[in-house]
Amino acid sequence: MNDPARTGRTNEPAFDAAFRAQLHSLFAWRRDVRRFRPDPLGEGIVERLVQAASLAPAVGLIQPWRFVTVDSSVRRGAIIASFKRMAIDTLARNVRTDLGTVLHLELAALREAPVHLAAFCDLSTTEVSPTMLEVATAMAVNTLWLDAHAYGIGVGWISMLEPDALTQALDVPKDWRYVGYFCIGYPADEPTEVQHEFETQEETAAQILRR
Repeated sequence: MNDPARTGRTNEPAFDAAFRAQLHSLFAWRRDVRRFRPDPLGEGIVERLVQAASLAPAVGLIQPWRFVTVDSSVRRGAIIASFKRMAIDTLARNVRTDLGTVLHLELAALREAPVHLAAFCDLSTTEVSPTMLEVATAMAVNTLWLDAHAYGIGVGWISMLEPDALTQALDVPKDWRYVGYFCIGYPADEPTEVQHEFETQEETAAQILRR
């Protein structure tokens, strides 16, 4: 239970062990969805997800994140063309045996997902460093992703895109810096195992540098 004397907020809700266990399950079972059903999301769902994203922390409460829904078939076509160019170049330079499968699934997500959502950070919002703005935007995306998963909505991160081509295709303000592109919809299949569990405590410890 939260200690009001420690938090300084007497009306803060108490989070018990059962809630914390459920929260950890949400973190552990959150996954990068690649196959989507064609069913559209309900009215107002994207807006509610963005509202949840706005609960993410940001320096000075400036909320630099900006989201663009990509509904136009022409603009989606430009995004897919950018992806294909990046994929061809990456396949030519990479020896990973599973890369072709990964790229095939990302392309499927771009073609099947009912919602395409691009995330940007607005560099004109403050004098805070651009890095801090990008970090805040990434935290907003993560908040949106977790909220979506809690409602059974999948999110897929499309990594193989050309930032300049994407920014031009979406015709966003010049002060907006591209952060990420995401496909959103109901998953076509169900997860069979936890994707993001660490196998050992040693692996977790290896990611921490102590000084």
